Amino acid sequence: MAAAAVKTAKTSAKSKKGPLKPVNVILSEQPFLRRQPLDRLYARLDAELGADSYDTQTFEGGEALATDIVAAAQTVPFLSSARLIVVNNLQAFSADQMEILAGYVAEPNPTTILVLIGEKLLKTSKLYKAAQATGYVMERQTPKANELPGLLRSMFQAAGLTADDTVARAVINLVGNDLVALSVATEKLKAFCGDRTQVTRDDVAQVIGATVEVRAWEFTNAVAERACNDALGLLYAMFEQNDREEAVLAMVRALTAQKIRELLCARALLDRGCANASELNARMKLLAAKPKNIPDWLARKTFTQAERYSAAELRDALVSLAEVERQKTSRPELGRLAFERWVLEVLA
Repeated sequence: MAAAAVKTAKTSAKSKKGPLKPVNVILSEQPFLRRQPLDRLYARLDAELGADSYDTQTFEGGEALATDIVAAAQTVPFLSSARLIVVNNLQAFSADQMEILAGYVAEPNPTTILVLIGEKLLKTSKLYKAAQATGYVMERQTPKANELPGLLRSMFQAAGLTADDTVARAVINLVGNDLVALSVATEKLKAFCGDRTQVTRDDVAQVIGATVEVRAWEFTNAVAERACNDALGLLYAMFEQNDREEAVLAMVRALTAQKIRELLCARALLDRGCANASELNARMKLLAAKPKNIPDWLARKTFTQAERYSAAELRDALVSLAEVERQKTSRPELGRLAFERWVLEVLA
């Protein structure tokens, strides 16, 4: 099958799904929302072409050259019906590399299905416009907090499970709002329940549990939000969950120091009249042991949190946290008390 492989893929043009496109762009800040449409595409190709009837190649943005991707896309499939090329991390390409990709996308090879996956792409870019003209662009927004319970229940339903809103919220409170983590939690609950379909709060407690690590991240977020009561409540909950007080304190102090440094970077940019995610990423890379980009929505949240503090308050918080660390070393029995005082002094 040549051009017809992409246009009809063994189905008529009247297929309810519509013809497969030679170019598909999938955009989302959530890895789960990027992966989901790709999984559906694989399933459709397996069903319509056969699992062994198409070639697959994968490239990573920032590592592969656009010329190599175009060369692969222009190659006619050998002993197969079609060629599937998946390009991840689209936003990592330079402007020159994007230009090359846009040139191909404007006149794609009909025997190739090109899938470009990334966090974002400017709607004014040549690549975006070309993809709209010759293929399909899917932009999937990160769900809002009030949408997560319904989304999680839909994950349960897809797994053959049912749960009420309180159960869904219990999972979200323990796991967080990352959709990949929620998907993994759903799979764990499915395996635990076996033939039973109704998920209960007891199931959630046994399978997921209230981990100290999850609470620690919630604590640092409460610090960033300057929510004193929430922070202290989470701190006490962590001590109740774990009898290794020193280990809990060490982890929480380290994560808190990291969060204060993030807020300092954001505060410095705000004081310069700039709230740019790319600049915040550049500053954060200088501080991180393992540099990585943070998504735009998280950068915006960090800027909002930084507005709750002055630069002087954040610097004092970091200095006083170092003093808490020193007290812990010299008099371990005062470690918890010193940190609780730090929370009250900084957040009150």
